[in-house]
This record gives sequence, structure tokens and C-alpha cells, in this order.
Amino acid sequence: MMVATETVSIESIVRLQTSGEIDAAIDLGRRLVASEPSHQARHLLGTLLLQGQQPAEAIEILGPLAAETSDSVTRLHLALAQRKIGAVDAAEMTLRSLIDDHPGLAEAYYNLGLVLLDTRPLDTRPLDTRPLDTRSLEAVEAFEHAVRLRPDWAQAIGNLGVAYNRSGDRAAARRAYEAATIVAPEWVVPWHNLGELRLLDGETDGAIDAFDRALTLGPDFVPSRLNRAYALLQLGRWQEGWREHEWRFGGAHTPPREGWEHTPVWRGQPLDGDLVVVWTEQGLGDSLQYVRFIEAIADRGGVPHVQAAPCLAALLATASGVDTVFTDQPPGPVDYQIPLMSLPQVLGIKGDVEPTRTAYLRPPVDPPTIATKAIRATSGPRVGVVWRSGRQYAQAARRDLDLASLETLASADGVSFFGLQYEGAPPIETMIDLSPYLGDFATTAAIVDELDLVITVDTAMAHLAGALGKPCWVLLSQPADWRWLEKRDDTPWYPRTRLFRQTTPGDWREPIADLVEALHSEPFDPAK
Repeated sequence: MMVATETVSIESIVRLQTSGEIDAAIDLGRRLVASEPSHQARHLLGTLLLQGQQPAEAIEILGPLAAETSDSVTRLHLALAQRKIGAVDAAEMTLRSLIDDHPGLAEAYYNLGLVLLDTRPLDTRPLDTRPLDTRSLEAVEAFEHAVRLRPDWAQAIGNLGVAYNRSGDRAAARRAYEAATIVAPEWVVPWHNLGELRLLDGETDGAIDAFDRALTLGPDFVPSRLNRAYALLQLGRWQEGWREHEWRFGGAHTPPREGWEHTPVWRGQPLDGDLVVVWTEQGLGDSLQYVRFIEAIADRGGVPHVQAAPCLAALLATASGVDTVFTDQPPGPVDYQIPLMSLPQVLGIKGDVEPTRTAYLRPPVDPPTIATKAIRATSGPRVGVVWRSGRQYAQAARRDLDLASLETLASADGVSFFGLQYEGAPPIETMIDLSPYLGDFATTAAIVDELDLVITVDTAMAHLAGALGKPCWVLLSQPADWRWLEKRDDTPWYPRTRLFRQTTPGDWREPIADLVEALHSEPFDPAK
């Protein structure tokens, strides 16, 4: 039903806005502006367009309006619309101009802080290797202004914590998050952020307490569910951790994979020759780590068909119990499906991870002749080295060895070192480069099998060597990934793997010294 022109008024539009009828309010707002383009009508329409997720059109209305007036609300809304379309430079310019004219406007400082955070992604490199993060420091200053003007503004305090964290000042970030939980104890986000920082600082029990508080307030808050899962698994509380880990799909139960909705998810019930598609997920190392559990499907009467990345397919086909490996679509009708990393939860794995066989994969091909000759031409222990983790992970740089640490490692006497880095040649002249021969994981496994020991940072190579039963020494940053548990130099995942941990975040000197000393031990026993 059309509303008569004479009934269109600011009041009627605001009534629709207040009742949540934004589209209808926008329609009336357009009609009002067409007939009466007053400042108030245009501002209201621009605000409605912003509220109705039409920021580009909101800018068309608010931009000229802001140029005509010093009205702070119009300019603030213009900056919000500019930020929504990703025009952060324009938003920053608008907000800085607004602050110059209205230095007591807390909202301007707050939104400037948000814009500054938008233009500086989180840097996870060790603090001493980062360039000065001026944008995050400017964001800190902006949020501090907002908090001084509005001391009880929880969102400003919480985002001040985010800015502190990005600038590298975790202690100040914690204080801000704690302050936000006091000002707004029913707000989920600062409890979650506090839990994340406690987890990074090695306070796993305290992190769980914070995540528990967050989940009391928001039981479906997925980030807290997942971080709580990782904390529980890090403590070896396997059953609770596996259960919470199912929230990685956004809910408490694993859904069917997109495109395979016709195939039910296997929940652990008995199988009678049923075909079960197991699809891999997350990183390559995760596939290598969890493929050990597929044997249990065969033990329960099922026939496992494994979907895998092409670079892993040939190697994963050697896992016990695996019937077929495919890289795209299942080779025919199947009865059930399940993601690989849900198997521990479905199987009810308890206590230390099971099974812990020394090896559950084997090289399906022979190593390249040229690589074999290069390895066998050397004397002494033959040690493969990986010093850099995958670039696709945010925490990669934190895990990587710096050049000085790599040089210290490679200086160990009486050892032949081989570079196993996929991304390129080693920066150490004394290290023999095997990267041109690595190929897919099947070929890489064959090369690793020729070596006496693998030394690696936390990356897929640690899981490859462990799955092959090859002695492996893993250099772990602080904090380490949950799967390596806490305060131990061994792992239930791989019986022939030793762990060398940082005690100070970003400082490799102690674990490298311990590792080099172990290399010099007599008699040399990489499996020790």
C-alpha cells in the first residue's frame, strides 16, 4: 500500500527506523529528500542507507552534506560509510579533520582507532624482528583518547587492548582486556581476548577459565569454543578437547561436507562393509598426523576411501586400513563421510594418543638416484634440516629459525647436513641442498628414509618424519602448538621424536645449544 506524499515526514520515517523497518524507512526517506532536500532529511537518509548496508549510496548523500556543514554527526557517519566500503584512507582523513574541529568527541577517536587497525594486519613475528608498528601505536593513542573522554566505554577499552596487542605490548593488552571485563562483565569478547593472551603466555588453566566465562555468556561463541579445545588438548585432556574441537565447523556436531549433503556423517556406529569417505582438512601436517586413525574404520567393518591433496595421495595410500585414495570426487557411491580430524572424537580416544606405533606410513617410491648418491657420498650422521614453516600460516614467522640459529646448528662437527626446505636452497654453504629433488610427499618420504635424523621447526616435516618412524628432533617456539602438549621433551604422537623448546618467546639460543650438544653426544643416537 502506497503512503500518501503528504504523510511523509521526519517523524514517520523515524518511527519506521525505530521499529526496524529500514527498507521502508529508506523508501520514505528518498521521497522526502526528493521533495524537501533539507539538511535534516538528507542526513536521515544517509544514516538509513548506512544502517541498511548501503554504504556507497550513503557516501553519495553524506559526502556533499559534510562539505556544507561542520556538523560532527554527519561527518562521523560519512567516515563510518567510508570504512565500510574499504576506503580507509578517506575515512582516516575525515576522522582526523573531525578531531581537529571537535577534539572532545570520543567517537571520532574511537573510529580512528578502528581505521588504523584496519590498515595494519596482525604481525606475528618475534618482537625483536618486527619493524616499528607506527599504525598500531597510533591506534593505541586514538583509543586512549577515547577512553580518557569516556572512561566507562567498554568497546573502546577492549579495542585499546587489541591495539596494544598488535603493537607488541601484551602486558598492556591484558590490563585493557581485564579492565573491559570489569566495565562490561557480561560482554563475551574481552573474556575471549583475555583467554587468548593467557594461552599465548603459557597460562593454559587460566586461559580455560577465561574461555569458560566467555562461553557462560555466549555458549555458541565459536572462537572461544575452539581456543578452549586447543587449551584442553594441550593439557592432554583428550576427550573434552576432541569434543570441543568439533566446533571448528561452527557447531557442536560435524555437518556434511558442502556438495556431499546426500551422504550422512559417520558417528561411530558399527559398520558392515560400508564405504566411508574420510576427507582431509586443514594443513598437510594434520593429514599426516591423523591418518593413523583410519585403520579403526576398517577394524569396525568399514571400507575407508580417503580424499587427499594430490601431493599426499600416494603416501597416504600406504596407511594401514586405507582402501582407496582419491583427490577430487569419490570413485563411486559411498555410505558415510567424516572429516579426518573428527576421528579421535568419534573413536573415543582416551589418555595418551593411540595408537603410538613407531611407523604407520612408508615410502611408496624409491628416492631419486641423484639425491641418494648425494646422501651416501657423505660420512658421519646424515641429518636433514627444515628451518622455515609454511607461509600460509599466521604463526609461521614465529616458528622459523633465524640465520644465526641455523648457522649455529650447521656448525656441529662430524655431521652432514642436508636442506629439506621446499621453498629453496639453504643459506648455509656447508648444507647440501636436496630441495630440487623433493617432489610430492611420496618422493620426500623416500629421501627422508635415507637419512639418519630430521631436525625441523614445527611444520609438516615433523609429522612426515614421525609417521615414517624416522628419528626427528623438533624445535618448538614459545608458545608451541597444542599438539606438542606442555613441559615435555617427548610426544605420544611419535615415539622417536624429541622436542627442543624455547623458554623465552623468540629466543632460539637455549634450544639450539641443547640440540647441538645432543648432536655431539657420544655415541650418537638420534633415536634417544
